[in-house]
Amino acid sequence: MFILSVQYIDGRDGGISADQLGVLLRENKIDKFFRYSERRWITVGSDPIRQDNKSSYNKAKRRQSDKNSHGKLFSFRQIQII
Repeated sequence: MFILSVQYIDGRDGGISADQLGVLLRENKIDKFFRYSERRWITVGSDPIRQDNKSSYNKAKRRQSDKNSHGKLFSFRQIQII
C-alpha cells in the first residue's frame, strides 16, 4: 500500500492511503498533500488537483457531443485529416 504524506487543516501531519485522499479532500480535511510525481507539496485551493469524475460521467451527454449537426455519430472514416 502506498502512503501519501498530508497536512490536515488543523496543522497535523499524517500519512494516508491513496484511496483516502479523495474522501478527505471532498470533506475539506486536507490542507496540503505531497505529490510524489512532481516532488512537491500541493496546496488545496491553490494548486490544480485532479478530480475523480467517474461517478458524474454521463455517457449520454458524451454521445450527444459526438454527433454532427445532422444528429449522426461521427466515425473515423468520415473525418478527413488535412
